[in-house]
Amino acid sequence: MALIKEDGSIVPGANSYADVVDADAFQTDRGRQAWLDSDTSVKEAALVRATDYIDGRWELRFSGDPLGDVQELAWPRQFVKYPTTGNPFPTDEVPDDIVNATILYADQTIGDGQDLANMEELSITPEIDSSNVKRIKEKVDVLETDTEYFSGGSNLRTIQPIPEADRLIKRWLIGRGLKGQTLRLS
Repeated sequence: MALIKEDGSIVPGANSYADVVDADAFQTDRGRQAWLDSDTSVKEAALVRATDYIDGRWELRFSGDPLGDVQELAWPRQFVKYPTTGNPFPTDEVPDDIVNATILYADQTIGDGQDLANMEELSITPEIDSSNVKRIKEKVDVLETDTEYFSGGSNLRTIQPIPEADRLIKRWLIGRGLKGQTLRLS
């Protein structure tokens, strides 16, 4: 499947908030050579995976509402305000913050950048089986269970913070933005 960028017009089959041109420009400005040296197919897959991660992790917390029932991705949205000014955000755009966060998350997935097999997954759901369990502690009175899992050893990452990208996304979440003002939910 080819990368299809959502530009804010509810593009049929859209599967990414950024394309390789966006990502290469962003990464060039920051001198991130590993991204630039990666194959185009790896970059496209990374951008699609990053978009899946954004929608899977943040979609239900984004401000506003999707425009319609047929759009593939969480953006574009209606009833959204710019985080810093409170002015209405256009319903036919995807915020630059979302595009840039997509690129930053994608950068975390490329691995050595040479082929799709070496890419990492960003995941909000861990793969858990008995081999991942390090210790289980159960308490009978007041019914308490505490499970500790081994870390590492897998290409699956469980909501590992990526502060640079997370910061961009969090501006567009419900209850965020409008510095110094309290948002009322009534």
